[in-house]
Amino acid sequence: MARPGKFEGMDGSAKCIINSFDINEVSQHLAQLCDTAIGAEDRASKANQEEIMCWSLYGRDFEFQVEP
Repeated sequence: MARPGKFEGMDGSAKCIINSFDINEVSQHLAQLCDTAIGAEDRASKANQEEIMCWSLYGRDFEFQVEP
């Protein structure tokens, strides 16, 4: 007997057996993956902004030290 959500081969063709519980579970998992990706993108963006700020301050301080 096939488990719900798994593919079962029948005469060379694949048959997908899905019930509403599996669709809800997949939807929740997909939503969690999207949230994780958005969070990672936000953290990467913030890290890039911080790095740009550090280089900007470094350049400003360097110019200040070099000027007569």
